[in-house]
Amino acid sequence: MRLLLFLFCLQLPLTAISQNWTLRKNQDSIRVYTAHTDDSKYKRIRTDFTIRTEREKLFDLLLKVEHYTTWQFNTVKSHLIEKISSREIIYYNEVAAPWPVSNRDLVIHLKIEEYENSPEFRILTWSEPDMMAVKNGIVRVPSSKGEWKVTESKNGLMNVRFEMQIDPGGEIPVWLINLTSAVGPYYSFKNLKALLEGPVKNR
Repeated sequence: MRLLLFLFCLQLPLTAISQNWTLRKNQDSIRVYTAHTDDSKYKRIRTDFTIRTEREKLFDLLLKVEHYTTWQFNTVKSHLIEKISSREIIYYNEVAAPWPVSNRDLVIHLKIEEYENSPEFRILTWSEPDMMAVKNGIVRVPSSKGEWKVTESKNGLMNVRFEMQIDPGGEIPVWLINLTSAVGPYYSFKNLKALLEGPVKNR
């Protein structure tokens, strides 16, 4: 069970455009889909949900990477590497794995893109695996890419679509990752919503 939970959370920071989505989980107004892709053996993930918050509160949470352990499932370490601007950073994440799987870590570039006089904005993430030396006993995630597409509505809600693609590296069976990949995004975004809308429960 712990191995499955590790695989869930490893699917977090990433993206791509795909069709033929299959609904894999629909709970607490969070819908998680998966789709096959021609350019990777791992399925792409899409998560759709709404959240009642303000733009700056969401940005503040995402840019304070030292707090990622409070909402990203199984993230045990997270720290800032470089602040490029008020809307762009590079950070480090380590994800815990149960024995005998090695922990994974990621070096992620995050950039917020806003548009003048528009209710829409994007948050892009992509991996920079060679920016930091590999640590002994930890497998560096070689490739990840993600995109948040967010639209603010007049009633105070944000409509969020998050898409991601990740290669976790190392030797984890592809079928197992694909089988369990919908659960990690669900728990992480459930925690995210709770942090922004109220107290976190049952992390």
